[in-house]
Amino acid sequence: MQPTAVVWLNATSLAVDEAVVRIREHSYPAVGESGAPRFVAVRLPNPIPAGTATLHLRYKGEIISGGVETSLKAPIRECVCVDKV
Repeated sequence: MQPTAVVWLNATSLAVDEAVVRIREHSYPAVGESGAPRFVAVRLPNPIPAGTATLHLRYKGEIISGGVETSLKAPIRECVCVDKV
């Protein structure tokens, strides 16, 4: 693993309002940008170290199941995703 300043998310119809990466007691503000179709880049001003981090996102989007839109079209307001960055 290497330090990174960009995290790519598979994110069809997703608009990130706020993004923060947390590593232990440190918080790193980030910006969500639309990338290629179906992707969003979460960009940090400086690379974060390799290892375990928590990505907190506040976003809007649609709930899609099996590639087909469901009747649940309410905007999603917040998600906390935990993964290794």
